Amino acid sequence: MSEILTYKDTEVYINSYTWKKLSDIHRVWKCPMCYKHIKENDQVYLLINNHKHFPNTLLHKECFEENDKDNLFGCIENEYLQIKRREDMF
Repeated sequence: MSEILTYKDTEVYINSYTWKKLSDIHRVWKCPMCYKHIKENDQVYLLINNHKHFPNTLLHKECFEENDKDNLFGCIENEYLQIKRREDMF
């Protein structure tokens, strides 16, 4: 699935994937909505916003589908802004 939604007059591109862990990458991905790890073969959505309101984000398919999109994007943006403020402090 590929879809384009609008958040604050900015396009958010949404692509559906089955997550495949790359053996040479040891980064752990977590869903920003449920905070659970994204595991191999999980159905995920990649939200592409190019850091206009939040960074490009991976989240579980269920978390995406269960939430109102404006609320979902707002939660991700608020969390991103909190992290950004903390990083500016150090």
